[in-house]
Amino acid sequence: MRIAIVGAGDVLNPILWSGTPYYMVKYLSEYTNVVYVERRPFLFLYMAVLKIVRRITGGRINLLWSPLAAWLGTLPARRRLAAVDCDYIFVIGCASICKILSEKHRTININDATGKLISSYYPEYDRLLSYFRRNLISFSTESVTESSFCLYPSSWACTSAIHDYGKSPDDVIEIAWGPNLQHELRGRVRELGGELRLLFVGISWHRKGGPKAVEVTRILRERGISARLDVVGYRPTGLRETHDGVTFHGRLKKSNAEEFARLNELYDQAQFFIMPTQFECYGMVFAEAATYGLPIISTRTGGVPSVVKDGETGLLFPVDGSAEEMADAIAELVRDKDRYRRFSENCLADSRDRLNWDVWAKKVKAEMLKRLK
Repeated sequence: MRIAIVGAGDVLNPILWSGTPYYMVKYLSEYTNVVYVERRPFLFLYMAVLKIVRRITGGRINLLWSPLAAWLGTLPARRRLAAVDCDYIFVIGCASICKILSEKHRTININDATGKLISSYYPEYDRLLSYFRRNLISFSTESVTESSFCLYPSSWACTSAIHDYGKSPDDVIEIAWGPNLQHELRGRVRELGGELRLLFVGISWHRKGGPKAVEVTRILRERGISARLDVVGYRPTGLRETHDGVTFHGRLKKSNAEEFARLNELYDQAQFFIMPTQFECYGMVFAEAATYGLPIISTRTGGVPSVVKDGETGLLFPVDGSAEEMADAIAELVRDKDRYRRFSENCLADSRDRLNWDVWAKKVKAEMLKRLK
């Protein structure tokens, strides 16, 4: 079984999309015959103009959703892909490329959401001019309907592909994604004791619910629980590194051995992973937290309920739920050490059996073989 792979950038770059395409290619290569990987899907000039125009217009114009610009900007890459003898072309996270390639090739559409979902979910898409918004939906529609089948990591995205686009349920496959961690890690069952350590990992501070995580920590401390929050990915200006039980570590790159060692240490020291996000198509950090056996505190939004099993590997709250509710739940788990331990055990089991790139690749291979018979 011969496959080619293309995405919205260099899929072999561990930085692209938090490393998700990189791990997909890595594990697909172990179970299928990857005969070609397209690392330059867009012309440099196209991408340069796209970024300039988007910046000048404040995001109102995005040439990624211009049919002519996308067609011209991907022409060399599409010619290279056309010369490849393969059974399938995997298209990772790029509806515009998938739409164009699906006209002549057997494609597999991989994404964490549909255009219909993100255009009405993330606030930044409200800025798009109506012309580009319509094209976003159009590109997404054809990438879904014309591909051989679609792979999504959540029921949220799968439901949209079926109900919003009319894709056959047999051709919409939900397979959870694994953690984007370069090193093999062996988590451990967590025990409570001593200072209560909470961990938040996210760059988009407000969108990921950083202020609410700080508020949860403050409430716990007011109740006499010695709680501390470690924040990775964000450091506010004007505040010292440690402030009222919160320590800001800034960005820690997984590609840097020293910084990854520090990130690994913070995960290992934590007892809860907390990210009360407002918008989330999936949430790779939840799969990473599960790898460490960390019970998760988050919100019931987007694809999160497909990563975090509410009441088993973590607790999910309404997006508009209060920090008080979250603090109450954490305090209750602190008192019920047996239940806390079961949460940690469930996280490790889920990481081993489901939130795992090796498992993902095996399931993808099985879906391809089923369709080639």
